[in-house]
Amino acid sequence: MRIERCYNCDGELIGEYQVMIYEPNLQFVKCCCMDCAEELKKANEEILYDRSETVRRQVIRILKKCE
Repeated sequence: MRIERCYNCDGELIGEYQVMIYEPNLQFVKCCCMDCAEELKKANEEILYDRSETVRRQVIRILKKCE
């Protein structure tokens, strides 16, 4: 029987708290306790905030086609 592990601390899953993460891609992962889940949630909020800052600085331009 395979023992499931916490995504955040690699401890054995006794309780099960699911967290949606965005790195490396969108997925739900399991954490063993609320503290691990909160820690993972905060880390992913920082990633999303950094991405939103990068996107906000981008400029979308329309270029005229040269003939």
